[in-house]
Amino acid sequence: MLAEIVAGIECSQSRDRNMRDLTAAMKTITIWPFDEVAAFKYGELFSQLRKAGRPMQTIDIMVASIAFCLGDCYVITTDSDLLEIENLNVQIW
Repeated sequence: MLAEIVAGIECSQSRDRNMRDLTAAMKTITIWPFDEVAAFKYGELFSQLRKAGRPMQTIDIMVASIAFCLGDCYVITTDSDLLEIENLNVQIW
């Protein structure tokens, strides 16, 4: 999610350069909405993960929810936590 990328940039030691890079990249990035359908999927995933004893960060569950709503797509991440979500296509970079 864009918010997490911006937060990381704001905390980085090369904030200005990273923000310029992000601003340039925004022309090629699609921002998918966290809408009502994704919110209900979030609740379902949150509950499943909690019952399995596998709590996860809110942002990760939100990203997974959007991916499920979009259909056949991949989540590209450096976070291996998303591998715990069943039937989610994850590619670790």
